[in-house]
Amino acid sequence: MKLVKSRARHMIRPLLASFVESSLTIPVLLWNLVRQQAALLLLVALITCSSLFAQGQGATVQGQIKHLTGAPIAGATILFEVPGQAPRRSRSNKVGVYSLHNLTPGAYSVHVQAKGFQPYDIRSFRVAASGNIQQDFKLELAPVKQEIVVVSGDKPLSIEPESSASTIQLQGAGLSGLPDDPTDFAAAVQALAGPSALGPSGPQLFVNGFINNQMPPKENLREIRINDNPFSAENDRPATNRIEAETKAGGREVHGEGYLNFDAGWWDSTNPFTRPLPANPSKLFGGNFGGPLGKKAAFFVSAESTRINFKNAINATILSPSLLPVPLVENVPDYEKRLQLSSQLDLTLNKTNTLMVRYSSLGYSLPDEGLSGSALPDSGYKVSNMQQTTQVSETATLTSQMVDVTKFQFLRTNINYRANSLTPGISVDQAFTSGSSSSALDALRQNQWELQNNFSNVSGRHSMRAGIRIRGETDEETLTKNFAGTFSFLAGSGPILNADNTPSLNAQGTATTVPLSALERYRRTLLFEKQGLSPATIRSLGGGASSLTFDSGDPFANVRQYDVGSG
Repeated sequence: MKLVKSRARHMIRPLLASFVESSLTIPVLLWNLVRQQAALLLLVALITCSSLFAQGQGATVQGQIKHLTGAPIAGATILFEVPGQAPRRSRSNKVGVYSLHNLTPGAYSVHVQAKGFQPYDIRSFRVAASGNIQQDFKLELAPVKQEIVVVSGDKPLSIEPESSASTIQLQGAGLSGLPDDPTDFAAAVQALAGPSALGPSGPQLFVNGFINNQMPPKENLREIRINDNPFSAENDRPATNRIEAETKAGGREVHGEGYLNFDAGWWDSTNPFTRPLPANPSKLFGGNFGGPLGKKAAFFVSAESTRINFKNAINATILSPSLLPVPLVENVPDYEKRLQLSSQLDLTLNKTNTLMVRYSSLGYSLPDEGLSGSALPDSGYKVSNMQQTTQVSETATLTSQMVDVTKFQFLRTNINYRANSLTPGISVDQAFTSGSSSSALDALRQNQWELQNNFSNVSGRHSMRAGIRIRGETDEETLTKNFAGTFSFLAGSGPILNADNTPSLNAQGTATTVPLSALERYRRTLLFEKQGLSPATIRSLGGGASSLTFDSGDPFANVRQYDVGSG
């Protein structure tokens, strides 16, 4: 038993000693850690205080950036630089004031800059240890510089029309800015060409090198060139300007577009001589499509349709069934319809030859032309027009300097006129016009063909062009206007009529003559014709036509013309 207790004591004592030692070690460690953290915090506090003290000793520079006139300059940049330190920047506010704080003492380089002003520099600007420094800066306006770059050149002289200083070129955005309506588009291009220099015939239109009288749709054109030099060697005759339109090729990528323009006519002006005209809405719609046909061909097709609802304003004075003068104010619709189709095929025949084939057609109709003012609806006429064009062009690149181009065009035009009435025309001065129209053709058929061959060669500094042109034209015209005749009534004189339409006699037993209007003479003519009076009696009573005109003869005319030119 004693032996066991003795062993227990020997085992407990080391454990108690170890526990006491560990209990004394933990507080010592905690004390050492707290002491180190306190020393670190004290060091940081000392550094912060010294830094704050040092900053409190820095200088402040402030002032205003102004123009020489004293006007403040906002947004100016002020830069202070000293070796060994990061640069300090400031920016002037809306009244031109700037400020820089806590600048250490030293000699600074100062740079002041503002947009539109000359920069201002100070190489050595002394800053004291502390205090406020007031420093204003005045800047001068920077000079305005214009730079003109002249590229001299190696570009040789050229006799091509597009190289002329008097040439206007329209393509891309230039074409897009012109009107979409075909009539307005053609008028705008002609206005750009200006009047003819040597005559009233106006500018000539050429489509792909051929003379033409119909401008293709804007979407079909690649470019337009206007050469206002009347003496250009490219002109067919010197008295007209030249408008050259080049159509688009198919291209190597499939592409297409569609468009629709609608005008409700709300802003159309009214005719002051008739009752308010109804709106004249118009529609323009169409589209085009193009792309490749294999590796050696490309195509382009387009269609465009236009419909314009015109109104013909009639303001006339007619006779009622009881032969009393009554006003006639009427708006007769006149619907213009236009359809334009175009197609083009480009073929690469071989390495040196290409072929272009183009077909286009334009058809339009007008149901009631010739109506305006006092012209009654039966005096109008209908118009239908169809124009078809076929073009073929072959280009042969003989060498890198020699090119030969052969072109052919066939143009056919058919215009038909049909009068609304075939009865003789009646023209009552300052009242109305009726009956068969005296201003319309019956038909016009025109065939035009043209063959060109142009050769060009470039040799060093020299360029030569030569060509030949052969043209032919056949016109067949049928003209029967005024074949039915026209009765004209003018103002005159006649006796005063009683209520029973008999002449009123004076005391001497003779009729009193008074001036008569044209409408009154026409009224008396109808009145006395119903009574069965003879023409001589009708004329004695103030009636009868003033004149009768009519045309007669062979209505058919045929003209052929050919010409050859070279240069």
